[in-house]
Amino acid sequence: MGNVLFGDDFITLKYIKRYPNSARTKQWKGRIVMIESDHGLWRPDAKGYTDKYSTSWVVLFEKAVKHTYHCGPEKRVKYIDANSKRVCQ
Repeated sequence: MGNVLFGDDFITLKYIKRYPNSARTKQWKGRIVMIESDHGLWRPDAKGYTDKYSTSWVVLFEKAVKHTYHCGPEKRVKYIDANSKRVCQ
């Protein structure tokens, strides 16, 4: 993931913490996302990890942020738009 803070289909927790009131952060409110961190995609209810989009936790962006806000930068948390073309493949 490197130092990329956002893309067309994702935004990172690092970006959200740095720019919580930015227009970009606000655009994500209400989206359905999946959470990815250093161990992979989060499973439903934050109970483990998976490498498959089909078995990952699909959750409202605001809830995802609440579940991950405590994570430090070493976790490399990002939120992936569940409706993105990349996810549907």
